Amino acid sequence: MAITTSKGKCKHGEFDLLSGCSQCVSERLAEQLREKLKTNIVKVKYVSDSGELSGREYTYYSVDRLSIGDIVIVPVRDTVGKAMVSWIDVPASEIEAFKDKVKTIPLDSKVKEEAVGVPNRSVPNETEAVIRVHSGACLAPTGYAPPSVGSTTAPPILATPIEIPTTALVKVNPETDTQVLMFLAESNRLRDFAEARVITTVEDLQPANDDYIIIGKLKKAMEDKRKEYVKPLQDHVKSINDAFKTLMEPIEVADRITGEKILAFQLKQKLIREEQEKINALRLEAAQKDAALHNGEISEPVNLVEVIPEVSRRVSTDIGTTGQKDRWTFEVIDFALLPDEYKMPDATKIGKVVRAGLHTIPGIKIWNEPILARTK
Repeated sequence: MAITTSKGKCKHGEFDLLSGCSQCVSERLAEQLREKLKTNIVKVKYVSDSGELSGREYTYYSVDRLSIGDIVIVPVRDTVGKAMVSWIDVPASEIEAFKDKVKTIPLDSKVKEEAVGVPNRSVPNETEAVIRVHSGACLAPTGYAPPSVGSTTAPPILATPIEIPTTALVKVNPETDTQVLMFLAESNRLRDFAEARVITTVEDLQPANDDYIIIGKLKKAMEDKRKEYVKPLQDHVKSINDAFKTLMEPIEVADRITGEKILAFQLKQKLIREEQEKINALRLEAAQKDAALHNGEISEPVNLVEVIPEVSRRVSTDIGTTGQKDRWTFEVIDFALLPDEYKMPDATKIGKVVRAGLHTIPGIKIWNEPILARTK
């Protein structure tokens, strides 16, 4: 027997009675949350950067059930701050006169327990770490002797350069950063709203649009915070790479020149050997023709040139071994003759002209996929 699903209507439109209106369900859940907040009232004391508690208490609604002594991330004016719960189950009568101005501590705002007091700043806090930086080294280590006049071999370095260590304090562990945790709590809230949201009317677009703008601002704030963590490290890495690029220039030049001279000598010897073999081949050919003219006797000495020994592609000494290895390369001389399997479209160039307005290109399908853009 077929089952017929009955339909119902509400302010959001028609819906299945068995599943209900998802928008109405979302609104009821939000109302239940607001009712819960009316009875879940706490007081906190702010925790300063030095770990000291404020003398005054501040009242908040709380989504989570908290305990006295919990450390939480709370909204403070246009930012966030760290606070310790000093009182729970505050009577609603205490905030009756200003209940509409009381802020809310979001879901999952509780942070790891920690001691409240003045921290020792000689060690990093939970969002920081000490990294060791080698800022310099002795440039003329003990035991290094300059090469003698006429020497073609570099002398060994007989001592390790003396490193001068320093330290730097950088921010790490963003998962313990109070502001990051506040961003996370707000992100969780916006995600829950997004999953429950149903847009069926033009009026439903207004709150969705507002949330979309807020989401964009929160994404930017979190990205800015990420850069705040990584930029000092990236700058330090860049400065190190730049310094070593200059410091390694002489050894890179030595490496390139020495390698080029070894390969040049091996190539020259190979060419000389090939030329000597070619001369001998021609002389043998001439001797064979001479013998054919004189009843098999050669009238003149052949005088073959001495062929130099073949130079090995590997050179081994007590220090180590170098050897040639093949490295095939190529150059396109006629693109039209290339098989199609080796021809690739210039995706960057095509994308640029398509976005600029060229929407018809032979062999390419072009279509529009609109995306939302925030303007505020």
